[in-house]
Amino acid sequence: VERAMREGAIGLSTGLEFAPGGYAETGEIVELCRVISQFGGIYATHQRNRDSHYEDSTREAVEIGERAGVRVQLSHFVPRYPGHDKAPTLLWMVDQARRRGVDVTFDVIPPTDAPLALRRKLRDGYHWAEQSLAHQLIPPWGFEGGPDEVLRRLRDPEMRQRFRSEHVPQWKLFGCPKGKFRILGTEYDVPDVVPPMWDRILLNSSRASPDLVGKTLEEIARAKGVTDPWDAAMDLVTAEIEKTRNPNPDIGILGASTAERDSIMALKHPAASVCTDRNALVPYGALAGERSPNSYGAFARVFRKYVRELGIFTLEEAVRKMTSMPANSLRLYDRGVLKVGAAADVAIFDPDRIADNATIEEPSRCAEGVEYVLVNGVATVENGAHTGARAGKVLRLAAA
Repeated sequence: VERAMREGAIGLSTGLEFAPGGYAETGEIVELCRVISQFGGIYATHQRNRDSHYEDSTREAVEIGERAGVRVQLSHFVPRYPGHDKAPTLLWMVDQARRRGVDVTFDVIPPTDAPLALRRKLRDGYHWAEQSLAHQLIPPWGFEGGPDEVLRRLRDPEMRQRFRSEHVPQWKLFGCPKGKFRILGTEYDVPDVVPPMWDRILLNSSRASPDLVGKTLEEIARAKGVTDPWDAAMDLVTAEIEKTRNPNPDIGILGASTAERDSIMALKHPAASVCTDRNALVPYGALAGERSPNSYGAFARVFRKYVRELGIFTLEEAVRKMTSMPANSLRLYDRGVLKVGAAADVAIFDPDRIADNATIEEPSRCAEGVEYVLVNGVATVENGAHTGARAGKVLRLAAA
């Protein structure tokens, strides 16, 4: 870690809700963060739990910041189902930590609108997040061996039941039994049964079942005549491995896991910046097959919906949450600002017209209203079209 920081790394990030990062203990992370704090780095964390035990994971992140003397960035800090009542408490915890002198900030994903066919059914707004279907259904050991071994397990009714009883999905939209569970080295006590929400999980990509893309797991089960949508989901995984021979298949799903009202509450907080949680994409070439409305429309959606339509903050504040605020958090002081001597990263847009066009149904549509973009002083967008220039470069931590 010290060598990486000397070479210009910006900080340390953890994904404690995933393997293998979830096996790291708090004290271990504190020691690593003490190293990055010496260089003015930042600790960014996808916390261990973002639903039923979100308070515990937030308390851990703050503790790491306090003990290591390091700045903390909480990734996409909005509670997932069934923790939709936790947003006020979580924001209060951030406020309390900041009053004690802990430099805690967080980012928020602008919620994606529901598919048109579901908007009337789902009255409350939700953010449609992206995930892998197989990893929600199958524990890590279930993927061991080649495709034939994994298929053998998936075709065995007793093994399927073992997956369901022993594996706690990251998204509780898949349901969760009551009881005590050990997830990636951490003990959790789930006091009540969490019912599944099959109408809020949407198939987003599949090589074996392209005709089912865009349907919910509830709709897929009904179409296949399967009583339990969980079995229908396992059948999708089985078919994907049979077709691709990949024992760890990449089947994309979208889930309405976070409530828009919580996202708005978090976005309004002074410590909140805006993030996409996605890669930068283009609708042509090698990246054309990637599907993500947030890659194409997250920032434009903030201007269209949260500035112009809902007025939750001003245009200037929205720009700050996307530019100077995250740049300062990363100590990239020559980015995110318009001043003499700073890098010429400039976006020129029409504040009355900028809007997102990407939807779940058509995720690769570029935003409108962005007329010119300069990257490191090079014209990259002119009159709303890409010039072909690629002037980006690796960014390194500014000297302390």
